[in-house]
Amino acid sequence: MKMKLATKLLSGFISICALGALVSAVGIRNMATMHESTDRMYSFDLLGLSHTKEANINLLYISRELRNALLASSEEQRGAALQKVDANLTRVRQNMELAKPLFTTESGRAAFSELERNWSEYVAAVDKLRAS
Repeated sequence: MKMKLATKLLSGFISICALGALVSAVGIRNMATMHESTDRMYSFDLLGLSHTKEANINLLYISRELRNALLASSEEQRGAALQKVDANLTRVRQNMELAKPLFTTESGRAAFSELERNWSEYVAAVDKLRAS
């Protein structure tokens, strides 16, 4: 069966266009999947990591203020340092509570359960230092 040159060119062009449309549709669908994945990563992983980072920074502030309280030359300085310790303990706890529901993996949950077990010991050690 002989086809005219115009018919061959037209059928080839339509085939290439259909193939291009198919590739584009697959690409658009994959981009939507990637968008959902990055939104989930931001909403859970990065925000959880940010809250954990803030809690860690507050832990560093607690240790600094405890040293300041132990080295204070007056009761006024000691009281001010201990107030900052209390404020930072509250901030650590708040950031941990904000971060906890954002970790959905089994390893994240395990890390938070270990943190919960150790938190009361940490607070007891801070109270012991505070009493010194």
